Amino acid sequence: MSAKKNSQVQELLSSLEAEKIDKNYKKMVEINQELYSLTKDEKYKNEIARINKLKNEEDSISKVKDLIKEGSFIEAEKTLMNLENNKNINADELELLRISFKEALKSKIDSNSAVYDYDSSINLLENLLSVNPDSELFNDLLYSINSAKTNHMQAIEEAEKQQAEEEERQKRAEQEEKERQAAKNKSYNQSTGLNGNYLYVTALKANVRSGPGQSYPLLYSLGKGTEVYVYDSTVNDKGIIWINIGDGWSSYKNFNGDLYY
Repeated sequence: MSAKKNSQVQELLSSLEAEKIDKNYKKMVEINQELYSLTKDEKYKNEIARINKLKNEEDSISKVKDLIKEGSFIEAEKTLMNLENNKNINADELELLRISFKEALKSKIDSNSAVYDYDSSINLLENLLSVNPDSELFNDLLYSINSAKTNHMQAIEEAEKQQAEEEERQKRAEQEEKERQAAKNKSYNQSTGLNGNYLYVTALKANVRSGPGQSYPLLYSLGKGTEVYVYDSTVNDKGIIWINIGDGWSSYKNFNGDLYY
């Protein structure tokens, strides 16, 4: 090799070292191409192949990082699996990518779960399992999400059942209140026609109390057939008519044939 060519080779080798530091793969390939043209040494062709492979690997790693950041988990998983099949890739860097992928995936699933969007997570995990069926992570997450969805649906069904029961209870209560009010109104209308009239005890015994209700003290009792004069009347909350016979109150049931004892 002439002194001039040797000088050119040395100069190119020096430039190559500088480009290696900067990882300027394009420039490194160009320099190796020049070196091969000058020397016809196959090692420079082999170096070009090595550099292109290295560049492709680093491009793939950058692609995975971008895909994870974008939330494109299916494509990220495919690219990751290809990288893992390459024995020359740095294992520590692959592990960091896997950790990043796992954290991003769990974050996405947690976000979906926060708004009860279990179906989106299930669809995502099923698609990931179609790419990597043996993934323990995907299988565990899918089981967890399916369980969470089942529990959520059961909680909704139970809440709806309780709501339906409460609505039915309220309807019954409203109906009972309407019936009670109707009975009270009927009794009230009936009671107003009793005032100023004479009645006869139809029960075996009619208790007379100090007020219109069984909670009032008992004053005395009237026997069957006793005549009384109705000075006033009232209807309690249960719709029962009580009549004022002057010195006490007695239930109208004692005078209308409802009671026989």
